Amino acid sequence: MSYIGRTGKVSRRAEEKVSFLATAGQTVKTGLSYISTLVTVTVNGITLTDVTDYTATNGNSITFTVALSANDEVTVTSVKTFVIADHYTRAQVNSLLNFEVDGGVATSTYLATQSVNGGSANG
Repeated sequence: MSYIGRTGKVSRRAEEKVSFLATAGQTVKTGLSYISTLVTVTVNGITLTDVTDYTATNGNSITFTVALSANDEVTVTSVKTFVIADHYTRAQVNSLLNFEVDGGVATSTYLATQSVNGGSANG
């Protein structure tokens, strides 16, 4: 069966959505939190174009080029950044596993001494 619409891919990102109804003549929305290059703004379901339709540069407010009408439905979606805890660099992992490269072959004294199913990993 064919599928029309969004792809079935799962997105792995943290988003924050703020929706509000505009007041007549509103040109600025404050109290937001976003990264200026990671924000999408829609008005009544229509995605606006950055710089042409709005300005979002300071991380806490959006200025609309054209004043909004009363009860325009505005949604601001921002991608949030986050830190992955307890991660290691390649160098740190190599150091933990005692990896050494000799003649293009990587060996690990740590892995060689570990038990596999009750026996030595070396066989």
